[in-house]
Amino acid sequence: MTGIALALGAAFAWGVSDFLAGLSVRRAGAPAVTLLTQLLAVVLGTAWVAASGAAPPDGRAFALSLAAGLGVLVGLGAFYRALALAPMSIVAPLAATGVAVPVLAGVVGGERPAAVQVAGIALASAGVVLAARRPGRLAGPAGDARAGVALSLLAAVGSGTFFWLMAPASEDGLPWALLIARAAAAPLFALLVVAHGVSLRPAFATPAAATEILAVGLLSFVASGLYAASTQHGLLSLVSVLGSLYPAVTVVLAWRVLGERLDRGRRIGVVAAMLGVVLIAGG
Repeated sequence: MTGIALALGAAFAWGVSDFLAGLSVRRAGAPAVTLLTQLLAVVLGTAWVAASGAAPPDGRAFALSLAAGLGVLVGLGAFYRALALAPMSIVAPLAATGVAVPVLAGVVGGERPAAVQVAGIALASAGVVLAARRPGRLAGPAGDARAGVALSLLAAVGSGTFFWLMAPASEDGLPWALLIARAAAAPLFALLVVAHGVSLRPAFATPAAATEILAVGLLSFVASGLYAASTQHGLLSLVSVLGSLYPAVTVVLAWRVLGERLDRGRRIGVVAAMLGVVLIAGG
């Protein structure tokens, strides 16, 4: 049950973080938000490593953490850009389909969930697909909307890679795994920002804007830590599904706070995902 609780905590933190990110990227731009949240994650990771006094990982764990960081680079970069082009109630569920990567990795690696948990995985996955169902018309220009959907699927590949690799990477020490993963992504984001001449000024235009980005970075880092910890207390094929349920939080917040339309199909999807959680937890 510890792994399940940690994974659900990660899903909640990621869901709130992604909702706030959706607001931030429309004000400050995706490159600025991505870079600043990654830099904050490096600072937090460094502080955690220093406080823990943990020894550096071996070469295998270092390489896995580095590869997970590249997944973060692709996943977050594509995700935040997608949020600027399409409704977050569409982007978040599509990005969550990357859960297929760690689920398959867990099964191939020999994990055998109970029958009721397999049913829960199927129901939760179907719920994500329903929640991601494209409405008759996406908001914004058609070209931008299509690009937003394509970027969401690219984000799914990146996040799925992170979900998969963080499990073995964190076996040799959670603080170092998170620090290396985030430190690998931050310099590349910085190069992209410099190459495109992006200004960070909008991110600090008001105290509210800066606070919003700070909250995004903090929640994202906490979620990553909770998820990585959950992989050490539960089957990867289960906790990865639970951790990927964050779109339900994002979709509900977008519906309640921003008034984004949540039609019957997507409401059914959110409910199905929650029922899947119940089956997984009860297995």
